Amino acid sequence: MQGIDIIRGPLKVDDVVHLEWATKMGRVVCTVDDDFLKLVSRGKIHAGIIWCEQDEFTIGDWVRFLRFVHALSDADEMRNKVTYLFRVD
Repeated sequence: MQGIDIIRGPLKVDDVVHLEWATKMGRVVCTVDDDFLKLVSRGKIHAGIIWCEQDEFTIGDWVRFLRFVHALSDADEMRNKVTYLFRVD
């Protein structure tokens, strides 16, 4: 199993451009921006999206969750899938 490779996507670009860039690079988008959810609800293809509410989780929470998803899913399983990070109390 390979490690997780995280890069920051293009800054100050339209969400459509960002999603197309990530898809072309085979990158899952990790975001709190619900505009990405709107794009995929309209059928926009993507390499995967992981989403949560803004300010809901720490960076440590994100890292633990991403490691969990990475251990259970491969690129084919993430394609065109939205994974939600939420707190279970």
